[in-house]
Amino acid sequence: MNNELLKNVSEEICETARQMAGKTSAVSAEWKPLRAPGFVSDADRDARKVFKTFFDWTKLTVSSKYVDFDGNGTFFNTLNSRVTFPLPTGESGEVAICHDQSLPDQWTFTRNYHHAWYFKDIDFGNLDPNEIWMRFDSVAHYCVVFVNGKQAGSHIGGYTPFEFNISPFLNSGKNTIALFVVDEVAVMDRVKKRAISQLDNGVGSINSHYAGIRGGIYFESRPKIHISRIRVKTSTRNKVIEVESWMRGGNSDVTLKHEVFEWPNGSRPVLTLPEISAKSSLDSAVTNSLKIEWSSKIMEGGFSYPPLKGCRGLENPRSVEEKMHRDYYETTSKASASWPDPKLWSPVHPNLYVLRTTMTCNGISETVETRFGFREFWIEGKQFMLNGKPIRLFGDGSHQFGFRSVVPGYSIEYGKKSFEFLKNEFNIMSVRLHGLTYPQWAILAADEAGILVINQNGLRHGRVEMYEEGKDEFIRNMELQTEEWYWRDANSPSVVIWDVENELIRGHRTPEREKWVLKLDDFIRKHYPEAIIEHSGAAYYKADQQIIMYTCRNSTTG
Repeated sequence: MNNELLKNVSEEICETARQMAGKTSAVSAEWKPLRAPGFVSDADRDARKVFKTFFDWTKLTVSSKYVDFDGNGTFFNTLNSRVTFPLPTGESGEVAICHDQSLPDQWTFTRNYHHAWYFKDIDFGNLDPNEIWMRFDSVAHYCVVFVNGKQAGSHIGGYTPFEFNISPFLNSGKNTIALFVVDEVAVMDRVKKRAISQLDNGVGSINSHYAGIRGGIYFESRPKIHISRIRVKTSTRNKVIEVESWMRGGNSDVTLKHEVFEWPNGSRPVLTLPEISAKSSLDSAVTNSLKIEWSSKIMEGGFSYPPLKGCRGLENPRSVEEKMHRDYYETTSKASASWPDPKLWSPVHPNLYVLRTTMTCNGISETVETRFGFREFWIEGKQFMLNGKPIRLFGDGSHQFGFRSVVPGYSIEYGKKSFEFLKNEFNIMSVRLHGLTYPQWAILAADEAGILVINQNGLRHGRVEMYEEGKDEFIRNMELQTEEWYWRDANSPSVVIWDVENELIRGHRTPEREKWVLKLDDFIRKHYPEAIIEHSGAAYYKADQQIIMYTCRNSTTG
């Protein structure tokens, strides 16, 4: 067959790719309690169960048929025009290669493919009446999930987590999980200079682009009505802790119990919040119930334009309608309690806690753990305040290159030791994680090391014209990705400033550009109205901005 067909997204092509990859024996899921990072006390008997899948995947890559730009038998790398490679040989340049693969799988910069299939056979066992949710750390830049040959979901965006309920597609016994992954050619048109999702700057080896499965894949066993997310808010001024719980899955009365333990090994609760009753409801009239449904186009071959030279998607390019949706309703419940004497989180004493939330519904209980720190950060006049005391963010605003990788050798412990070295040797207490949305382990490491983080996403000035040409599609995708980014890091005490872009309105601003760039503030404040927001390098841009930040000779001043 023409291997070019393997770059299509369809259930039929998924089956063809599966046959080419070959059959493997099913792996039995090993279910373990889902724990808060680094929490080593005994797990609750009702703890949510997770199966982590880092090994035994089969990967099928399809080399790209590149158009020769210069007529000398070489093609240009999509994002780095200074690097050339030999034109692939084989069946019209479309060579399919199959091999075993472990995760994370960050595609090499010198690869000759833009598309890949991944397969794994899993026996999940008997989990009735629970559902199975499939959760990803991040996949760059487009991922389609198939379960037993049926499409279960898709996602645009290379840096943020996402999940799908795959229960409707599962069989008893063996189940085939398939992933179709496409790098930046799925979301950018190099010829038309358009992009519908955030990209790194892609200039030279320093900012080499990232693609592939950039983290782990996890299967979670959850009751049909379950906790979808937790947010912990703490106030040193009011000496109060507030817990917000979101639930989804159906209509029923539930009870919620919240207990706080000291991290990393607390065995007894140091605080118990009042038990509350709530209602999980699909009634849209319920306060704060929410349904989000996105419709977005995937740039196969560059929207509906002719194929891109050097980064072709489909033989017959077409726009593909994909529903980027969260097919759920959520209802929320709040609990709060006075806490006069918590151990505060700060750079000097990075004390952490773990919240255990147990939801009971129809006689079924499930417990989830959330790590947090008790601290409060705000602006008072022209002064940053941490826990009621003025603080200066002495730190590093450079590119933390070692913290961008997702290879298994890099971990929370690596990041913690690196941050502690910077603290001890250079007396820093803050970092601006700059250039792209960093992996979550970097944020978790800062929590443990006591580093204040200016948390930046991946929007940088080198792509601003492409983003503008992406128009409404780009804005809608950024709203979803900002939501995923915020909720990933919402409970990390290290994150004190949300840096929503880098130099998009530095020196080249227009009223039209400022209008859409400032929408990024709204995407954060929709979830966190009190957020402190920064625009790197923007200097003065509106009268009520919270931070004036500019860059000068590679030095960052705030």
